[in-house]
Amino acid sequence: MRKILLCPGPVMLSDAVQRAVMTTNIGHREVEFSDILRQSAQLLRPVVGADDSYEIAFVTGSGTAANECIIAGLASQGAILVISNGEFGERLAEVARTHSADVDHLRFEWQAEINLARLEVSLQAKAYRLVLMVHHETSTGMLNPVAKVAALARAHGALISVDAVSSIGGEQIEMRDWGIDILVGASGKALSAMPGVGILVVRSVVLATLESGDKASHYLDLEKHFRFMREFAQTPNTPAIHAFVALHASLLEITHQGLKAFRRDIGARARLTRRVLRRLNLDHARYAGHTSQVITCVYLPPMMSVARLAMRLKEQGIVIYNGKGPLKDKLFQLGHIGALRHEDTLFALEQLQRIITDSQGIEQHLPLGMEPLMGEVHDAA
Repeated sequence: MRKILLCPGPVMLSDAVQRAVMTTNIGHREVEFSDILRQSAQLLRPVVGADDSYEIAFVTGSGTAANECIIAGLASQGAILVISNGEFGERLAEVARTHSADVDHLRFEWQAEINLARLEVSLQAKAYRLVLMVHHETSTGMLNPVAKVAALARAHGALISVDAVSSIGGEQIEMRDWGIDILVGASGKALSAMPGVGILVVRSVVLATLESGDKASHYLDLEKHFRFMREFAQTPNTPAIHAFVALHASLLEITHQGLKAFRRDIGARARLTRRVLRRLNLDHARYAGHTSQVITCVYLPPMMSVARLAMRLKEQGIVIYNGKGPLKDKLFQLGHIGALRHEDTLFALEQLQRIITDSQGIEQHLPLGMEPLMGEVHDAA
């Protein structure tokens, strides 16, 4: 049975990425590993729209570790404003408060758009050094208006740091054109690699303000990570080598396919999923032009629990995630990232149809084999 991960991370790995992991055995202080770091950084530049005014470094850890590395490194420089409209924005606020007593939290309801007028009021009321926000709020499937927030932050003299953990690779990001100072990513989601590598992209002028003296963290020392990358093409501590190998292999695949084509495939799976959901009379979260193509958040049908649905799908080798916070048990997530085939998506949707039909005691008038949905493959490609 082919296992199908429809969660927003970890994701399924391609044959080429798995092969690279299985066949690469190197030490982290060897030139071969430094080459992997240098090449990965260069391959990432077009993915995030960063020119040579930015530097890229890596930390072994999750996206949260990478966010904490940024916050710990800059917290002493001034007040922090956190914008949130979901779980991962809330997490940024928690991390910020760990490292600074001067943190304000501009909180919006989950699934609510960021109100730019309210944001401007906050920026006018106080001088902030750093504004923190999430690009793709994974808990809701909403894309936030990074470019507009960045413009406001810049107009008021603040730096902006963007959590792009679940959007990097899967959604368009233009750091230079959007005015983003700092971006945080992770390997194990839309970049189709193993989890375990945090990605740090920071303007060189911001890095120049860091000092090698006072440290808020030993392991997550922002200045040291960039200094080691700049001077040695190394990480300060022993990295998760095979996670780095997987990231490098995946970036090579993305580059070979072409970034636009890679993202187009993710979008095709999203459109396919949403088209079939309409056939099944299932609604999903949508945000008037701000809906992510990385995942689809599906509202739970009546008379069904997410726990039972997840259990039934897992019997068929399919993994889904429940909603979070106030959305827990109200929706479930279907991911479109990683080494998924359109046939995987169709198979999962077909199993979803079976389970809903069984739970509602509805007699099916169409066969539940792959045939009724296979036409969708070509439409979505």
